[in-house]
Amino acid sequence: MRPAPCVVSVAEHTGWAHLVCVAARGNVPAVIARRRVALIDQGLPTLTRINTTTILPKKIEELRVVGA
Repeated sequence: MRPAPCVVSVAEHTGWAHLVCVAARGNVPAVIARRRVALIDQGLPTLTRINTTTILPKKIEELRVVGA
């Protein structure tokens, strides 16, 4: 018996991804797996551009105080 063709689709989001696996046994497509997978450990920032813009000015101010 020949294995059924299978396709895995990945849609990346902010900090996670959605995976869908579709197989076509007898030319009839069917979703055989659907998963949400974390890409970033819990507690880490997911939008680094936004987080660094709020943290960076504070760090620069700390450097000014220390270097004064």
